[in-house]
Amino acid sequence: MNSVFVDTQYFIAAFQESDRWHKRFKEVELQIVGYKFVTTDSILCEALNYFSGCGVETRQEVSAFIA
Repeated sequence: MNSVFVDTQYFIAAFQESDRWHKRFKEVELQIVGYKFVTTDSILCEALNYFSGCGVETRQEVSAFIA
């Protein structure tokens, strides 16, 4: 199985359409379907912290994805 390391920027680009990397994320997203994501607890915490100031729907979506 292929794996890909994801960092905080991955989560920001994935869930925030206004992010400058969102368009590139959409291109890459199709290439990594079925890949195993590798990351660290620190990155997950950092991503959750980043989105803590967003609306309820976004927080729930990000939390569900990370879970």
